[in-house]
Amino acid sequence: MRSLCPRATATLLGAALLAAVVASVASAQDADTGCEAGQQIEDYAFDLCKVASAQRLVISLQGQALLQVEDKKIEVAPPLLDASGSRSALPPGRDITGNGQADAVIYSDSGGAHCCIQLLVLELAPKFKVLNRLDAGNYLPLFRQADKDAALEIRIRDGIFAYWKAPFARSPAPPVILDFQEGRYRPAPELMRAPPLAIGQLRRKARAVRDSPRWDEDDRYPLDSRLWAVMLDLIYSGNFAQAEDFLDQAWPRDRPDKQDFRRAFFECQLRLSFYWPAVAALNDLEPLPPAKHCFAEAEGG
Repeated sequence: MRSLCPRATATLLGAALLAAVVASVASAQDADTGCEAGQQIEDYAFDLCKVASAQRLVISLQGQALLQVEDKKIEVAPPLLDASGSRSALPPGRDITGNGQADAVIYSDSGGAHCCIQLLVLELAPKFKVLNRLDAGNYLPLFRQADKDAALEIRIRDGIFAYWKAPFARSPAPPVILDFQEGRYRPAPELMRAPPLAIGQLRRKARAVRDSPRWDEDDRYPLDSRLWAVMLDLIYSGNFAQAEDFLDQAWPRDRPDKQDFRRAFFECQLRLSFYWPAVAALNDLEPLPPAKHCFAEAEGG
């Protein structure tokens, strides 16, 4: 399964979100087959109904419907706060953006294989507003306190490397931190930065990958994805040069295709990420688009 280019991904995601998530509701087209007792957050009613094989959430204020969300599974959930290795649920209506207003969080899931979770962040006062619609793929977004301001940050994972030269279970998904800035959650490179690995630790990791029996273990996936798992952890923490060094140290000496991998990783797949501009800024790089050869190689199979 190939990853889509960012323009195609954005188009498909935008259409899907517009059709399945966003609706100013005047009337429902499909008959509800059963509704649970509505959850009340502040003055808003969150009514969840069954629609065929899906669920429909209607958010209303004093009987006037404001927003409709329809997906395979929907949860009006308190934000999950991830701290010190444990997770706790925050009270519904908690101010998570630090501006003193009540907020609500909705998780929806398409129910497909390895896809797709959407996170909606809503502001309830002084006026109802959708702050963010985030596509999280197969990874549950978590809230955390990553800096000293009042707003909670969101930890989300970048799924652009799903199925890239590896099965899904072995596909790395590096974390991205989103901070509440200028009225919405945005990538925050400065909160993703971490120290480089110690030289000895880098060498040990490289030796473990280089000597791994996973190389050529599966004819469909002859490479060991732990190689780019480490590289991505380094790049997404601001250590791009060390990731290049790790590739040189971890690549088996008798394999002839290192340069092909280097080009495909650095010049193509990495730059397809929605978060690439933020990752490039984190590493003081120009956010170049994918190289022309990437598309020629994709068309050639």
